[in-house]
Amino acid sequence: MPRMRPAVSHQGTPVARRQTQSPYAAHVPAATDHATASPLGDRAGGANPAGTWRRFTSWWGTDARVWRRRLVVALGALWILDGLLQFQPSMYSRGPDSFAATVLQYNTMGRPNLLTNFIRFTVTLTYGSSTHQIVFNTLSALTQVAIGVGLLVRRTERTALAASACWAVVPWVVGEALGQMLFPQTTMAITGAPGAALLYLVLSLALWPRRPPSASSSSEDAPSSRAAGDGGLLGRRGALVFWCLAWGGTALLELERANWAPNAISAQLRELASQGPGFLTALDRLTSTATLGHGTEIALVLALVQLWIATAALRPATRTTALTVGIVVSVVYWVVGQNLGGLFTGTATDPNLGPPMVLLALALWPRAGAPGTEPSNAAPAAPDGGAWPKGRRSPAPGQRWSITTGASRAAASRSGCSA
Repeated sequence: MPRMRPAVSHQGTPVARRQTQSPYAAHVPAATDHATASPLGDRAGGANPAGTWRRFTSWWGTDARVWRRRLVVALGALWILDGLLQFQPSMYSRGPDSFAATVLQYNTMGRPNLLTNFIRFTVTLTYGSSTHQIVFNTLSALTQVAIGVGLLVRRTERTALAASACWAVVPWVVGEALGQMLFPQTTMAITGAPGAALLYLVLSLALWPRRPPSASSSSEDAPSSRAAGDGGLLGRRGALVFWCLAWGGTALLELERANWAPNAISAQLRELASQGPGFLTALDRLTSTATLGHGTEIALVLALVQLWIATAALRPATRTTALTVGIVVSVVYWVVGQNLGGLFTGTATDPNLGPPMVLLALALWPRAGAPGTEPSNAAPAAPDGGAWPKGRRSPAPGQRWSITTGASRAAASRSGCSA
């Protein structure tokens, strides 16, 4: 075979010949210059905002099935946190600031009724003596930790979700007195209504894996944009109805006469200033001073914002905006009005309403893909609509192969000879 002479530029340097591209060249990944590539990638030259943003969008843009599992894990983490908080020394004390005394003080106020009588009977039965208090409090803590661990394990997810829905009723009725919504003179969304335990119950139902992993969604429940909570027991409509009732109902609580007092919100924040760490105390005092005498105007603005969050989420065109505003408002309420759930006071039993409300918003967030469905296992089509070369099996989904054809092998041979 005659030796081919390489092409030479006008400066006398060899120039590689241009090879004819194969019809499969589009499927051949570009070569990476490993000599110049940094082993640390984007981190080699410091922080790369573009790379960080790409990683975030890739993480955020995963389908609803992946996000459903993420939210289940987050719910499990909240249950584990609640269980650990139940082991605090204040939960085993019997002083005036103990858990039992606090529950009786705040959840049985007002005129006696069926709910207050039931709470008084339950607390007296479970915390009536030191022995009963130790046994019940320890069992309660272990139960919540077990629910959280069960949600972290895929095999026990269904059982743990069922236990989560059932157990959430106990703290919501006894520990929170139905979110204290029967005592509207002390209840506002900024203070934690309608109760974190109710959100645990709703999340357990919304994230329930109703459909088997291989089942496809019906046309009615499978629009172009799916949410992580669409495949649960509540469905999309049920979860949206609860979102509307939660925000709309708490907006109506702002219309109570006591909440319209000029110093209502300022008094609530001033009371919180005596609790928590220093930075929260300073924030509460600053906010209390700023809102002094403006309770009526603030209550009106909060009511209108919460009503808009409730109604705008019902329309697909404004749903994402309403969920975003709901997340922001929930975080502000959690920091300013709920002092991070009182986690630093030694008497908190849960992180309050902020975190579970954010999880509910993420469960309703429209995403691509259907929860409970697996990605397609179909192999990608061959280029140009043709068939893959004889003797070559098609690549796996997401895998790109380098296809060597007769033309490309001949071109490579000529290039080697010219070298």
